[in-house]
Order: sequence, then structure tokens, then C-alpha cells
Amino acid sequence: VTQTTVTPLLDANGRWIGSISARTDITSTTKLIARRDTAMTLHELRDDIWIVSEDNLELRYMNLAAKARFGWSTRPKNGQTVRDMAAASDVYKRQDIGDTYMTFSATISGTNFEGSIKWLNKGTVDGRLLIMLHDITERLEQEQLQADFISMVSHELRSPLTSIKGSM
Repeated sequence: VTQTTVTPLLDANGRWIGSISARTDITSTTKLIARRDTAMTLHELRDDIWIVSEDNLELRYMNLAAKARFGWSTRPKNGQTVRDMAAASDVYKRQDIGDTYMTFSATISGTNFEGSIKWLNKGTVDGRLLIMLHDITERLEQEQLQADFISMVSHELRSPLTSIKGSM
């Protein structure tokens, strides 16, 4: 991507006699702006976003939602790893999708999550993991309420039918 700046050359009477143009390669600037926009989007998501180094699982980044869940106001502590964070969690469903993506369900500090892990630059010096956690606690509560309601209605409908059937 290039940006061109054209400056007209004028003689002493103000008439155009030519122009000078300068072309500037702005590819790196465009890429930096795109990265910044992506980072700003990740930072504001409702779901928890963690970026972790692949080699030692050290936390490199947590978005606002993830920090709020753990009561942090600053970046992760140096040396803090996912293993440290996982001490209070229970992963109970895992599915590998290819060699660079997996999904899982987990309970972390009493909160139910569906999560995904995407390997970025897998096996390189810059290898890292993008972990996304989606809180499903409210959805599970709604599903339980629905199941309880159906069970109650089913029981209430069976009771009078049994009485009627017995008197015949």
C-alpha cells in the first residue's frame, strides 16, 4: 500500500511548469492500525479473552472481562501461568478440532464456561494460545428451570388421568 503526495511547481508568474511527487510505502502503518483495532475489539468483548505463551503457558494478556472476573486492574503478573489459574477449575468436556483448535466446557471458581483455544503461530518462537471463555451459567439455569417445569406439568397431568383410569 502506498500513499502519493503531489506538489505542483510554479514559475515566477504562478503558472504550472511541472510537479514533484513522492510515494510512501504505508503497508506497515496499515498493518499496525489493523492490529490496534483488533486489540481494541478483543479488549472490549464481554467474553473472557486470554493470550498465553505456547512454550510455558505464561499469561501475556487478559481483556477487561477476564480481569474483572479475577478482580485484577492491571496486566497479569509476570510468571503467572494458566496452570496457576486452572487450580480452581474442572474441565469436563473437551473436543479437538484439527491440530490448532479445540473446544471445552469447564467450571472455574463456580462459574460454568464454554471455551475455545486457538493456537496462533503454533510451534514457532512467537507461538501463543488464544483462549476464549463464554459464561454459560445463566443458560444452564434457564435449561434447569425448563426441565423442572416440564417435569412438574407432566406429573400434574398424569395424576388426574390415573384417578380417572382407576375408576373405570
